[in-house]
Amino acid sequence: MSAETKQETRARLLAAAAEEFGRTGFERASIDGISLSAGFAKGTIYNYFASKEELFLAVVEEASTQAAESAAPPPDATARERLKATLASFCTWVSEHDAFARVLVRECLMGTPGLYPGVLIAETPLVHSLETTLREGARSGELRDDQPAELLALALAGLADLALAQHWATGGSQPRIEEIPDLVSGLLLASPQAADPMTPSIRKPSHATDEDGR
Repeated sequence: MSAETKQETRARLLAAAAEEFGRTGFERASIDGISLSAGFAKGTIYNYFASKEELFLAVVEEASTQAAESAAPPPDATARERLKATLASFCTWVSEHDAFARVLVRECLMGTPGLYPGVLIAETPLVHSLETTLREGARSGELRDDQPAELLALALAGLADLALAQHWATGGSQPRIEEIPDLVSGLLLASPQAADPMTPSIRKPSHATDEDGR
């Protein structure tokens, strides 16, 4: 089997795995079912992945890589704009792979014992992209430098997961998925409203007052 054929087979297995994990969740996903859905014999998947855990993490890493590489800010974009572009590309991937994205976010927020550390490692391409931009922005004075860039990058990724969970819980209304990059960066980075007046904010409900202002 040629290297190209192996790569194509692996890609088909990853695509089928994303569908299966999204449909049934990690615990109930069937390895044989994934092989058959991809058009291969039962057990084929073990020629490429040693376990269901390794397969799941490979799908996460592929998703993280796609999100990081598909961000396309203008060449003269500011650090804040580059951060938003990376977060926006992740949200676009989520929109295109909703079922699996829900499983991924659940694993990030709740964590299957023994799997969560691997999920964090598998998300490295996305987190590293955020970290690089944060570090460059801190050096130029555009972004905060009071916390390590690696910690802020993990915080951004975590806030994005929380925002997505809220998005799904409200039927997609609060926040809307296109608002998440502005919302997340605005919550974490210094002076978001001053830097970008379009950043969404969470407003407290107003209360009617009487003529005396009570």
